Amino acid sequence: MGYDLSFWAYADESVSRTPEDHLHTYTLLSEGEKPDGLVALNSEDVRARLPEVLHGWTPENGNFESSRGAIQVTLGPYHARFDLYGKWSGDDANALIDLMMGFGCPLYDSQKNERFVLG
Repeated sequence: MGYDLSFWAYADESVSRTPEDHLHTYTLLSEGEKPDGLVALNSEDVRARLPEVLHGWTPENGNFESSRGAIQVTLGPYHARFDLYGKWSGDDANALIDLMMGFGCPLYDSQKNERFVLG
């Protein structure tokens, strides 16, 4: 069973948005489209930082593997998505969340249809 963590940044994070707004953004990004009002993500910088935050995981064709499972990495021009499979830990998820918060991109948890805010 997998769990996905998705991240993006709105140009104006102060605008009030509903869970349906975030779901719509998530759906468009998952379909390869660019919703209006998003900030570009430097995906190469994100990719370069992944090995240092994913301790114990081995890079494999742009993704990460360990004896505990796998992390599938999807980086686009406006978002990042990490699909975690196997017996990953909360520390693994938190490392990805902290990394992306450093890029100004809060977590969107599609399983709960909840997007967390900065600050």
